[in-house]
Amino acid sequence: MKTVGFLACAVGASVLSSFLCLGSARATTIDVSAQSDIFLAGQSSLPSPDFVGGAGQLPSFVSVAAGETLTITATGTINYAPTLTSGPDGLGGSSNISGYGNVGPYTGSEEGLVGVYLGPGVTTPSNIFFIGSSYSGVVPTGASTLYLGIVDSFGSSGPAGYYDDNFGSFSVDLSLSAPAPVPGAGLYALTFLILAVGASVKARSFGRS
Repeated sequence: MKTVGFLACAVGASVLSSFLCLGSARATTIDVSAQSDIFLAGQSSLPSPDFVGGAGQLPSFVSVAAGETLTITATGTINYAPTLTSGPDGLGGSSNISGYGNVGPYTGSEEGLVGVYLGPGVTTPSNIFFIGSSYSGVVPTGASTLYLGIVDSFGSSGPAGYYDDNFGSFSVDLSLSAPAPVPGAGLYALTFLILAVGASVKARSFGRS
């Protein structure tokens, strides 16, 4: 995973900065392997016994925060069999793949780029959502990690599997931006800080009398 950009607001006085901060933006480029098994999101190791046809690899992931706006563009091709290829938008049509572990069942296009959110506030099994070559959405409440991968199976139904004969990867440009600040919040914080400082000075003055 290669980080290509990062912007963050400066840290100032704790009360003031929490209100005046204009948010942050992060951007990164991730290579998502054709063997990146989205159904293994949240797993620390490959399952045993293995998926039929191979479980592939643990999926790529990136840390996220609830409320951030997620924007993704993806390019490249993968081979899901020696002579069969797919781009990020997948094969079209509809598949019906069983869920596994933290990830629920999936209905949609196979072999394209997909994602799933996990985190302490996310109810599992979590739903896979389709990303394709472009996507924009808001990170849901409770999510702390976004996993990226593909859906693969035999015959577009039943359990996931058959990842081990895949090769290639998608190049995924991903950006996350924080919610816009609440209008007027900075002014309220500044007023609060001035009043707090004034009260402190006044208290010290009375203490000397």
